[in-house]
Order: sequence, then C-alpha cells, then structure tokens
Amino acid sequence: MLKTKRMKANARLNKLSRWAGIGLVAILMGCGGQEYADGTYCAEVNYHKPRTGTRSTYTLEVDVASGELTQIHWPNSGWLDESHFSPPDISGGEASFTSDEGVDYAVRIIGDQGDCTFGR
Repeated sequence: MLKTKRMKANARLNKLSRWAGIGLVAILMGCGGQEYADGTYCAEVNYHKPRTGTRSTYTLEVDVASGELTQIHWPNSGWLDESHFSPPDISGGEASFTSDEGVDYAVRIIGDQGDCTFGR
C-alpha cells in the first residue's frame, strides 16, 4: 500500500513538473524580445557574395510586413524585394537569407525609420 501511494504521489509530481515546464517556456517565449510591427526600420545589412568573396556591411532601411523582411532599400533608390528572396522571419529583429543570385544577407534591425545615416 505504501508503494502504491508513493507511485501515485510521483505521478502527480511528474504531471505538475510538466505543466510548470510548459508554463516556464511560455513565459520565456513571451519575454524573448521585441516583436516588430509592420513598417520601415533602420537595419545593419551584411552582404556576402561567396563566388567572389566580396563582403560589405551597410546601414539601410528595410520593410517588415507580418513579421517578415520584405524589402531592403539601397541608397541609390534601388531595392531588393521578395521577387529576389523568400521573405525570412524577422519578428525577433534578425534574419538571414540567400538571394536568387546566391548572395548571402544577414539583417539586424537597429532602429526606427529615420535613424539610418544612409537609406532612401
């Protein structure tokens, strides 16, 4: 009988531990960082062209829609948009992708629109 009570107590403890773990994960995910609303932001954009070895870092404006990076604006009024890459998730402020031309990009939001020293 003592063994049965101990087994039931352990089962209840395991169940409570599982629920506590799920609750902790939910809390931590909610505190994970800023969620970026639709709009234009200032970002640091790292560019790497593996074929030539070219690497550059730019401060540019980027567009975010539904938590995805949808466009990068170059200072010459040009842009790179979703016709050249699959929009990556940037809801946490960072994203990386490879364009249709094989160029690797890493993007990190660093401020609001207008905070860029370069941009459109």
